[in-house]
Amino acid sequence: MSAHVELAQWAGAETFCDQTILEVKSESNVVRVKTNKAEFTADKVVLGVGAWARDLIPELADLITVLRKPLHWFQADDALYSRKSGCPSFLFETEAGHYYGFPSSDCRGLKVARHSGGEFVSAPLQVDRTLDETEREDVRKFLSVHLPGVSNQPTDHTVCMYSMTPDSHFVIDRSQVDGRIVYAAGLSGHGFKFTAALGEVLADMASEESPAFDLSLFQRSRFD
Repeated sequence: MSAHVELAQWAGAETFCDQTILEVKSESNVVRVKTNKAEFTADKVVLGVGAWARDLIPELADLITVLRKPLHWFQADDALYSRKSGCPSFLFETEAGHYYGFPSSDCRGLKVARHSGGEFVSAPLQVDRTLDETEREDVRKFLSVHLPGVSNQPTDHTVCMYSMTPDSHFVIDRSQVDGRIVYAAGLSGHGFKFTAALGEVLADMASEESPAFDLSLFQRSRFD
């Protein structure tokens, strides 16, 4: 994230952090974005608003489902599970559910989480970020069977949110309300690794250029 922000700033972008978008409003000559601290106007607007897509992109209000997803870190044998030792990212499809993780890259150890399941979130700003012990125990059971050498003692945890579409594919399109607004939403838990490509595609769309990729799979109209 920091690398992307730094490159954008190097290219001339201005960044405004710690602001909550309250409204995206189409006006005759501009698109107005109102936050809790300021207002911005632009000829074109690109929206990548994650769990808030239901609130800020009207045609997605009944399409996106937001799920609460706990992430866990556990101490692990560096000889087996560190990035330096060549441990890859992984995904296991088991009868109990789908689990994924990343090798140790800092003092927190191995990152692992359950990709399937999740609790419905109605208000993203109010998502419960505390951890239920049953959620951790679920991951411990997975580790004990599939990843020997990982400690059952956690070092850290956090909670993120998945913005799910009915088919678990992205939605990349122009707003049906105002073609000056383009967006990527519903990344369904696997969007972060595509952020560079998504940024390029959205920049092309906002600039009225033809994207280098076929986006027909990701159009909003597939759900009509």
